Amino acid sequence: MNTKKIIITTAGKTSILPCADIVVCKADGSYTHLQFLDENERLLISKSLKQVMEMLDVPYIIRISQSISVNADYVKYLHHREKEVELVNGEKFRYTINLKELEKSIQDALQQMGVSRQGEDNGIIGET
Repeated sequence: MNTKKIIITTAGKTSILPCADIVVCKADGSYTHLQFLDENERLLISKSLKQVMEMLDVPYIIRISQSISVNADYVKYLHHREKEVELVNGEKFRYTINLKELEKSIQDALQQMGVSRQGEDNGIIGET
């Protein structure tokens, strides 16, 4: 189980939240929006996406573009033609990295989390 937590202090409160509950990190200039598993839990922090990624330092949150990082555990589909990642909640984000690199990053992250997922080349659709 991923028990690493992140401590975020914003105006009026300090949040201590599991990194595994982060679904999406979205860059907004020198700020980053964090969206959590609980859709009501969203935070805006005054750090760049690069700084947030360094601070989190977890293999399952992967960078898919210059402005978006997603939690590999919540990726449902990779839409090749549209170059989009679709999450389990239905949100879609455009990826700009190479598809093979993205697939490898997701597979590596899931393996580190103890989830076995393989593509059609290996005959296994997936298991969780």
